[in-house]
Amino acid sequence: MLLADGAEARGDAAAALEAISRQPLDDRGELFWRPWRIARLEQLLVLEPFLPRWVVSRWILEQALQASDPTPSRSRRIALDLAIEMRGGLAALPGVDGVDAMSRVTENDWVYRQLHLYDRGALAAFLRRGAAADLVAGADRVQEWASAPMRALRLVGREPAVLHWTDLATGVPLDVPNLGAAALVLPAETVIGRVVPTEDGPMFEGTPLRVPPDVAAAVAADPGDWLGALRRSGSGARELDTAIMRGNHLLTDVPETVWQFATLEWAGRLDASALTPDLLAESGAELVRAALRGEFDGYVDDADLDPWPCVAAVLCDPPMIQRVADRVRPEDVPGLLALADRLFGPAAAICRELAAAARMAA
Repeated sequence: MLLADGAEARGDAAAALEAISRQPLDDRGELFWRPWRIARLEQLLVLEPFLPRWVVSRWILEQALQASDPTPSRSRRIALDLAIEMRGGLAALPGVDGVDAMSRVTENDWVYRQLHLYDRGALAAFLRRGAAADLVAGADRVQEWASAPMRALRLVGREPAVLHWTDLATGVPLDVPNLGAAALVLPAETVIGRVVPTEDGPMFEGTPLRVPPDVAAAVAADPGDWLGALRRSGSGARELDTAIMRGNHLLTDVPETVWQFATLEWAGRLDASALTPDLLAESGAELVRAALRGEFDGYVDDADLDPWPCVAAVLCDPPMIQRVADRVRPEDVPGLLALADRLFGPAAAICRELAAAARMAA
């Protein structure tokens, strides 16, 4: 773990994966490492030519969250205790044992992530003492991310590449890239989250939390007491859905289970007896081909699920990309270029790369 952590802190995804490969299984013969950590490192390697600097900033966030600490700090313990309280206490946590239950909080929970990284200072501490200077230099204004305040926002509308919000504290409109922060949020609904600066403009640092209007109004009035606003709302973890961070990869704000559900639903495979990587990859390729054929062109922004960031998530998943590439034909070039114009960031760049490869194959 120390070897893998050290390699990531230097910005060396290849060395981190190599360290992981030395001992992939635990004493029971099961995968020792978090699957989403491996997926994140694979994204960094396979998609390196397409990655903007804000992806490095998000990588630093995940490292600060997972940093090994044999003697957990008081700050981490406070963040964990508060997150468990929001989930209804120890007895309410899922898991096969106490260690598993605690791990689900530290790895999944939105409240824990926000408290530990920002309110309790783990991101600032990692930037000072953990991350190599070269890694920080390659990031996108990540030093400013550490002090980003909590904000309350109301969704105004969704476009394939842009999300339109209103800041409830100021009434000022805010446009951010559509990485999927509103994949399950409808116009007029409210969220809380942190908006950070990047070379591509403001964006969420990760998936925001959908909250009732009264909670959003309270956070807008006093951002520093956002946890108190959640407590006073009387909403439990189930209503707030705070367990949304697992699989929060670098290039999408759509929870992994959501975009995987979208691919399976579109392909008509929700009733499959077993979810295999091959089945998921094939379904993802079909979702992208549907987008190429214009089947989402009639989409309206009040649909229950925003399909565009799900398409982008598929295009940014290395196993999926290969399956999509295998099915691209020269006649798909116009559709790929049109799709590139509708998506944001790396997904758009990947579409253009696939179009270029298809042209050469003609």
